[in-house]
Amino acid sequence: MMYGPAKRKSPHKSGSYGRTSFAIWGSGKAKGEFLCVDYMAVASAHVMNLDKLTYDQQGLSMLGHSKVGCGQEITIRELLEAIGNVIGYTGAITFNPGKPDAPRVS
Repeated sequence: MMYGPAKRKSPHKSGSYGRTSFAIWGSGKAKGEFLCVDYMAVASAHVMNLDKLTYDQQGLSMLGHSKVGCGQEITIRELLEAIGNVIGYTGAITFNPGKPDAPRVS
């Protein structure tokens, strides 16, 4: 999953818009690998700038796609807690295990 800067407001400035709690679907235990869109852009530019010999030697021409990631999965709960720390959110985050967790992506 990729994330990037908000188009309208900076997430650091937006806070929680005054909310005292957030209810999240699922258990919060689903894991994902998150990557800032800026890093994806750098990786894409790197691949596009490879010379043909290097590109062919790495087998990239046969794959048809590139997988870019940070190499570390975190749970949705961990992600939300990290975001809350960054924006200064001090309210409650509750999880509803009666709702589905995010689908597994690779």
